[in-house]
Amino acid sequence: MAEKLTTYDPAEDLASDEAMAT
Repeated sequence: MAEKLTTYDPAEDLASDEAMAT
């Protein structure tokens, strides 16, 4: 998963993870 220092957001986390993995 992406390293986040901001407030955890499941939807954003999934989007970021997908964007980085793709």
